[in-house]
Formats: sequence, structure tokens, C-alpha cells
Amino acid sequence: MKFDSSGGNFAKANFQGADLNIASFIFGNLREANLSNTNLYRAELIQADLTGADLTGADLTDADVDGANFKDVIGLDTVKGFKTVKGKCKNCGM
Repeated sequence: MKFDSSGGNFAKANFQGADLNIASFIFGNLREANLSNTNLYRAELIQADLTGADLTGADLTDADVDGANFKDVIGLDTVKGFKTVKGKCKNCGM
């Protein structure tokens, strides 16, 4: 089952350890959200705002991050599968 929250406001939400496999956060607001140890395998993060979010230990294998803003993201160096993401993100070192 796909979690579709396109355009949703999840600022400061706590998704720690959640299984969000193939979730859709297109144009979503994930500013300062806790996404640590979250399964975001094949998630759609197109144009999502992840400013200040905590991605420590999250799995972004094959996620689509085209246009997503990773400004001030915490734990980006610990993200699993980041080399396999699709698209070009902003402020993510790509």
C-alpha cells in the first residue's frame, strides 16, 4: 500500500523508524521532520522541502529526490542508499 501525502504539511513530524517504502511526499513540507532510521526506499521526494530534517540512518535507496531541498539536513552522511537516488536534489552535495 502506498502512502500518498503529496503536498502534505509534515513540518516537525516524527516518523522515526517508520516504514515509508514507496511513500509519496511530492511537494511535501518535511521541514525539521524526524526521519531518522526511516525506510524511504523508492519514496517520491520530488520538490519536497527537507530543510533541517533528521535523516540519520534513513534508507533512501532508489528514492526520487529531484528538486528536493536538503538544506541543513542532519545525518546526510549516514543515509543508506544515497548514491542510488534519482534526480538532482538541492543543497545535498550532488
